[in-house]
Amino acid sequence: MVIVKENVSYPMFSTTSWWTIRRKFIHSMPTRITDSFLAGLLSIGIDSARNLLLPLKKMGLLDNDGKPTERAARWRDNELYASVCEEIRKEIYPSELLELFPESDSSRTDLENWFARAASVGTQAKKKMATFYLLLAEADSTKQDSATSSKTPKATKSTPATSKANTSSTKVEKKDKAIAVVGVPRSTIEEPRAVERNTNNMGPSLHIDIQIHISSDASSDQVDQIFASMAKHLYRSKVSNEQ
Repeated sequence: MVIVKENVSYPMFSTTSWWTIRRKFIHSMPTRITDSFLAGLLSIGIDSARNLLLPLKKMGLLDNDGKPTERAARWRDNELYASVCEEIRKEIYPSELLELFPESDSSRTDLENWFARAASVGTQAKKKMATFYLLLAEADSTKQDSATSSKTPKATKSTPATSKANTSSTKVEKKDKAIAVVGVPRSTIEEPRAVERNTNNMGPSLHIDIQIHISSDASSDQVDQIFASMAKHLYRSKVSNEQ
């Protein structure tokens, strides 16, 4: 006597599809769900959409004509969502599975292995079956909100206006030929002074105006070095001529 094992299949419904369809039902209840409707709603191929149509009917959310049922109306209500998920679990899964894995925190590995044995499926199929079973066991309608927010694009970080201004200021300072140092309060900066350099005791004198740009955070030692350097280079010839 040959024993033929019954071909058993369980829903492989992705969480994304589940929440997207429910969100659509909450916004406005469709009059009829078809494979082309699901393909457009979920942005998937027509064959993939057709594979979702049968589970929706098996779960009692659609009737045989694809029209949303009374259960579908309760499914979109947050207060009734958990009870609808429990109804679906008891209808489509055997009592053995429900007793072995009653909670959403059940061992996922053991759950996947159960589906692999019971439905004779491979790695990918058993993972999808286990994922949907745990989704129903969790029965948490707030997860729809978290799934929606995780898809919200992140705002692109814009460069602060102050940073652009600082960059522009830096470029200007590089082009400036005047002396620039880090440091000192501007109150300590002297006004530009005229320096007379006599190249000849009897001849005309040379008049030079010098402007010094010193940053506000420069130390007094740095300022002293600047003026010492100026005295060394600008007055050197005058001192030589006088001698």
